[in-house]
Amino acid sequence: MFPRPLNPHKVGEREINSSKVGKLTTLHNALTLLAPSPNFWEKGLGMRAMRIKPEVRKLALQTARHLRKNQTDAEKIFWQHVRNKNFKGLKFRRQKPVFYEYNQRQKFFICDFICPKAKLIIEIDGGIHEKQKEYDKHRKEIIQLKQFKILRFKNEEILNNIDEVFNKIEECLFKTKD
Repeated sequence: MFPRPLNPHKVGEREINSSKVGKLTTLHNALTLLAPSPNFWEKGLGMRAMRIKPEVRKLALQTARHLRKNQTDAEKIFWQHVRNKNFKGLKFRRQKPVFYEYNQRQKFFICDFICPKAKLIIEIDGGIHEKQKEYDKHRKEIIQLKQFKILRFKNEEILNNIDEVFNKIEECLFKTKD
C-alpha cells in the first residue's frame, strides 16, 4: 500500500557494496534516508522509512503535550497570531514531534511550530539555545534532509516586534525563484 523506503545500498533489485556508495557526511550515514509518505502526520514530517516504536511515540506525545501546556510568552503570542489559519490561511501546528533514526536508534525532537503545506518550521529560541548550538545545528540538518525550511526567531523578536517576524515569514514563503 505505501511505497517501500529508499535504501541507499540498493540500485533496482540488486545490492551494491556499501563501500561503492561513497563517503557521505557522518550525519547522512547515520540518518535513514526516507521516502515520501501519503500519511504526513503518522510517518513524521511526510517521510516514511521506519515504524515508530510505541514507547518512542508515547514519550514524544507526552513531551509535546507538556510543552503545549507550558509555553513561553513568546510562543503564546506567536500561536495567537497563527492559530485557526489566521496567517495567510495557512494551518500551523505547535509542538510537533519529528522522528528520525540516528545510530540505529529511534529518536525525536519537538519543533515549536510547523506549517506542513508550506513545508516550514518555525523555532522560537530562548536563552537555552545559546548553550545548545551544536544540537540545534543537528536538528537543522535533519529538517533540511526532510526538505523543510526552518526559520528561527528569538523570544525578544516575538515579544518586541511581531510585525517584523511575520514580514520575514511572508518573505520566506512567497519569495519568487529567479
